[in-house]
Order: sequence, then C-alpha cells, then structure tokens
Amino acid sequence: EEMTLGNASAWTSQLNTVYHFNTLGGAEGIYETLEARLNALVNPDFTDEEIRREVAHLSVAEGEDGGLYLEEKGTVYTEMVSSFEGPGYPLWGGMGDMLFGKDHPVANSSGGHPDSMRTMVPADMREFHAKNYHLSNMGIIVSLPKDFELDDFLKRVDGLLDRVQPG
Repeated sequence: EEMTLGNASAWTSQLNTVYHFNTLGGAEGIYETLEARLNALVNPDFTDEEIRREVAHLSVAEGEDGGLYLEEKGTVYTEMVSSFEGPGYPLWGGMGDMLFGKDHPVANSSGGHPDSMRTMVPADMREFHAKNYHLSNMGIIVSLPKDFELDDFLKRVDGLLDRVQPG
C-alpha cells in the first residue's frame, strides 16, 4: 500500500462488507493493489491464533494491585462491546427486530453480538470464509482516470481475476 502511495479501509453492513482503496501509484499501482487485495480476500493465509486475536479471546492482564485477572479482548469484540454499551443501542438494536423480524439478516448487528463471539472458534470463521469469499459472490465499482482505456483495463482485470481464483 505504501509503495503505491495508497490507502484503504473497510466497513460492514448487515448484508455486505465494503473494502475500498485508492492509489496515486499510476496504472501499475492500481493493478498491483487490486490483485493483492483480492488475493488476500479470496486466499487468506491467516492462522487460527490470528482469527482468535481479531475476533475474541481471553488474555491475562495485571491489575493495579499486581494481581492477575482474565481480560476479554479481540479487535472485533472490543469494537462491538463499545457499540452495544453506547446509548443508541437499545433503540437501534430493537428497531431492526421490529422492522424485519428477529431472525432476518438485516435485523442483525453488522459486527456481531459480543456474546456470540465468545463461543466462536477458528473453524467457524473458516467455514464462513469458504462459503462467502469467492469472486462469484463479489462485486466491484471502479473509478478510473480519463486516460485509461476501458478495454485494456478489463483485459488486465480478467487476467488478475484468473490468477486470484483460477476457473
């Protein structure tokens, strides 16, 4: 990302996750970044420990009195706990249930419920990934500089898609 003078981020809704990026690295920067991002999404190499640390796990921490205690951690877990503890959650958390029904996907929290994260194991994430992260389940919106030839761009993207997920 740094080599192509780019930046990226992501956000999640109830029905999809959006990964966006831009680069000042010219045409090659666009192709390199797009291929690297798609490859990371479709063919990740994360370990079980990385999954636990990203989602939810227990850690030993030291208290002010020097005693040890267990602390719940995890990037997603911490983010969702803060959302669920916020003043708007009781209103918005129940709104989806009322509008769509308790078991409808749009009624769910986009980041997941902290209680559910506590019971997740890496196999759950791997199963979810295998079911959902493939090119035929993805879309792309592209904004290109005026000097890009669309046919050339589509040919290059076709080739990189075949490298990311052959067939």
